[in-house]
Amino acid sequence: MNANNVTTIVVALIAAGAAITQVRRSRAPRSRLHDDVDLLNALPEGSDAKQAMAEHVDAAVQALLVNESGLKREPSGAAIGIVLAGLGVLLIWLGNRSGSWWQLIYIPAAFLLLLGCFGFVDSIMKKERTS
Repeated sequence: MNANNVTTIVVALIAAGAAITQVRRSRAPRSRLHDDVDLLNALPEGSDAKQAMAEHVDAAVQALLVNESGLKREPSGAAIGIVLAGLGVLLIWLGNRSGSWWQLIYIPAAFLLLLGCFGFVDSIMKKERTS
């Protein structure tokens, strides 16, 4: 296995991580709220739908203010993810450089790399955290 193959694998893993992150990420609450306000402004004055939509927008703003303050990232988990991914890359480099039976180190190295990437992505996502 040469450096080109390792580079291809690393780039593929990064692309897969980015795709998983995009799938997991839902549409931003502020963006939905902005669309709701545009719809509210488009409704005719005095209609029941406009009143109901105004109440919905008011409730959404209140919920946004409450929820937004509780969302946090976990920097320690992100740091651990970076360290594990870096260790995985280091082991892949070591196995590639040494050759022969050292290439068996690719198995734990791939596990560390994937675990580190997943941990990093999971930790940088804003979530409601208990700690």
